[in-house]
Amino acid sequence: EELFLPAGYRIIVTGHSLGAGAGTILGILLRSRLPSLVSSADSVGTDEGIEDNSNEGLLKVLAFASPPILDYDTSLSCSPF
Repeated sequence: EELFLPAGYRIIVTGHSLGAGAGTILGILLRSRLPSLVSSADSVGTDEGIEDNSNEGLLKVLAFASPPILDYDTSLSCSPF
């Protein structure tokens, strides 16, 4: 966190099949352990009225053909990233 985020780097996790499942879990773990990855728009649920989007898009997970590893409610909570 202290090395990459202050320098302005963004984190992109990609994977296919089993790698997509692992990438999804990694994305959830990163967001839960690094609060600076959660943008203010994610916590509000909309981009309207948000002035400071400095954390916008710091973490992206691109999962292709992911196995069903999450339940419905958890998958909805991952939609911002």
